[in-house]
Amino acid sequence: MLTSNPWVHQTYEAVAQDTKCKDVICVTLFRRERLQLQWRMSRSRALMAALGFTDSTGTAQTLYIANLHLEGSPYRPQDRISQLRNVLAAMQAQQKQQRQDPEAANVVVCGDFNSGPTESACTLLSSGYLAAGTCEAHVPNVPVTTTDLNHPFLLRDVYEAAGRRLPFTRKVRNGADYSG
Repeated sequence: MLTSNPWVHQTYEAVAQDTKCKDVICVTLFRRERLQLQWRMSRSRALMAALGFTDSTGTAQTLYIANLHLEGSPYRPQDRISQLRNVLAAMQAQQKQQRQDPEAANVVVCGDFNSGPTESACTLLSSGYLAAGTCEAHVPNVPVTTTDLNHPFLLRDVYEAAGRRLPFTRKVRNGADYSG
């Protein structure tokens, strides 16, 4: 296990999700000489943290990280959206409590979204909006949300920004693989 390595403990600090589920846990590692943990919160399949740092101009900054492992069943996209909606709302509430403008916040959302790039979770993250009644192509009769959803964060796909696209493969219970 990575966190049992003495080098990791000397160089990095680990913040782990508080969870009763032993099958899924999110962990974020950060360099303790550069970042200081200011806040953390665990939700279903999510770990959120605020890390303080001083930028190159000497200004105190905060980096918000949401490390996710969203619901994996391809037949439960509404659960992924509910998990994502709760995480984004909790981060926004924390920023408002700290009197920080969510639109100007430094935010990283990472992890396993269990969603292809055109599916609802990725659409909500990248566009900041998901319309009520949205359905996934592979589950056409199951709306992922009954209300319009939005978030204020200005997020970019790092793979897209680098001109790369990773293949998305979904594994279903019977062991079959298919690309999304």
